[in-house]
Amino acid sequence: MHKCILLIALLFSAEVLASSNNPPGQITDLTIGGNWIRVRTTAMTNGEQCASDSFFRLEFTDDPSKAMYSAILTAKATGESIFFLLSGCIGNYPRITHVYLS
Repeated sequence: MHKCILLIALLFSAEVLASSNNPPGQITDLTIGGNWIRVRTTAMTNGEQCASDSFFRLEFTDDPSKAMYSAILTAKATGESIFFLLSGCIGNYPRITHVYLS
């Protein structure tokens, strides 16, 4: 039982530690698909070590991700600086998990 709890705690802490932030920057390019968006900013980083560092990617399949999508479009339209919390890779790109407007 204790081994199971320890394993779960280790897996959770690895997920928390596996995230990174990019510096604030302005959005330069967007590509939008059926349920995803790719975002390029003036401050691209690849702290997640994904295969491609040319875009960040957000899949919008639930309400929180749709709010993030809206914030990304707002930042593009207004020229506001934006940065992301990234966690893991999706479709070879760093996966956006949080959006911050600065």
